[in-house]
Order: sequence, then structure tokens, then C-alpha cells
Amino acid sequence: MATTSGGRAFFVDDRKELGEAFQSIVEDLSHQYVLGYTPTNAARDGSWRHIEVSVANTRDRLRYRQGYLAAPEEKR
Repeated sequence: MATTSGGRAFFVDDRKELGEAFQSIVEDLSHQYVLGYTPTNAARDGSWRHIEVSVANTRDRLRYRQGYLAAPEEKR
């Protein structure tokens, strides 16, 4: 679930390890970017839309949502 949403999961065996986990989270949050786009498929049909993000010339690992649901429009 964490990978699909662009996140990470942290598991610790000892609460002394929490400081390192929180430091890693702080580091991640200080290096975020927000990307936006307009899909070419405008259908609001409730289907899953796969997203792939790539960056040229980088060795960094990218974490991002792997897709979204094209939620149907609300009926009035």
C-alpha cells in the first residue's frame, strides 16, 4: 500500500529506532516536488489510471503514486 501511494513504511523493533525513522521522514519531506498534468483521457469512468514518472540523468530513487482512480462525476 505504501509503495502504490508513493510512500514508505517504517518498522522498528525497539522504540530507540524511532528517532532514525523520523529523521528519514524529515529528510524525505524536505526534498519533495509536486508535479501536475492534464490526462489525455478525460473519461470519468472510475477506472484505474497508471502513472509513471521518470527523470533523465539521475541515480536517485523516485517515489510517487503509481496511479489514481478516475472518479465518476457526481450526479446532481
